Amino acid sequence: MGKVSLKSVSAFNLLSLSVTLVHMMTGGYLTKYADVIRNPEYAVKTLVVTIAVLTFCGSFIFSWTDLPKWRASSMAKGGVLYLASTAFIHGIAVLYGAPFIESASETFHFSWLLATAAVLPPCALLGTHSDSWLRVFARNSPEPGVESSVHLTTLCSIIGAWLGAFPIPLDWDRPWQVWPRSCVIGTLLGYCVGHLLSAVHLIRQHRQLPKHKKFT
Repeated sequence: MGKVSLKSVSAFNLLSLSVTLVHMMTGGYLTKYADVIRNPEYAVKTLVVTIAVLTFCGSFIFSWTDLPKWRASSMAKGGVLYLASTAFIHGIAVLYGAPFIESASETFHFSWLLATAAVLPPCALLGTHSDSWLRVFARNSPEPGVESSVHLTTLCSIIGAWLGAFPIPLDWDRPWQVWPRSCVIGTLLGYCVGHLLSAVHLIRQHRQLPKHKKFT
């Protein structure tokens, strides 16, 4: 856990959750262009910026303690991984039935959002060393704090995007069923649920710590 307080990570989870929810709920009211249903592409752009800013704020805050130092080479690797993951998700979406040409822009924006919610946080908060990624995701053994938070938000974002695809083929004729709106909504809800679960989990772990190990 290093010098990172579980309470501080939990507080940042709640902050990220609050900011994302406020953005989702007020974006459509402030301007029709930020509505996920009416204009998903523009809404995704604004949401990507919000999530990216939150992610890099977290990286900046926690990098002073026990997170890997960012170097130019590490930042370049993270950027390449982020871009590659966007292309990979786009390809997977097409293989699973997303329109290849007709809705290419919509598919790209969904892929971009999912990569920002599920891949950018590990790149920024765990670094690009394969050992950290294997421990957190392959061996499912994240350390309490930043790693467990990244683990939960990443998995919940992916699960949310996957669950969001289920309503698309149903014969309900709702605007939010049009590709990829329900998957965008699922990704955002999964991202928020991940932050909520992480905050609750870390608060419970903090309460179980001996008094001399608790950070204020």
